[in-house]
Amino acid sequence: MTQLFADDGTVTPVTVVEAGPCVVTQLRTHGSMNYRRPGAIGCSAYPARVFKGKRMGGHYGAKRKTMKNLEVMRVDGARNLLLIKGSLPGHNGSFVQVQTARTGVKK
Repeated sequence: MTQLFADDGTVTPVTVVEAGPCVVTQLRTHGSMNYRRPGAIGCSAYPARVFKGKRMGGHYGAKRKTMKNLEVMRVDGARNLLLIKGSLPGHNGSFVQVQTARTGVKK
C-alpha cells in the first residue's frame, strides 16, 4: 500500500495494481499420476473408515471475493498501473478483476 497526495495536501492510502497481459496457464492433471494424490488416508481393518477432520487437499482460498465501492484514484497508462483507494483482498501476485458497479454511479 502506498500514499497519494492531493493538491490540497490530503493524503489517501492507495493500492497499486499492475494491469499486465493476461497469460493463460494450464495445470497438468490428465495423465499425471503425481497431482494431489493423498497416499494412505485410513487405518487397516479396524475402524475401516477415514476419521472426520482428516487433513486432505482441497480448495482453500479458491473462492471469489467481491469488494464494492472501491474508487480508482488514478490510471497510469504508460506503466499499466491502477491506483485504487483502500486495500484489496488476496495475496501479492493474485488476480484482480476490475469492473463498474452494477448499482450505478456513486454520487
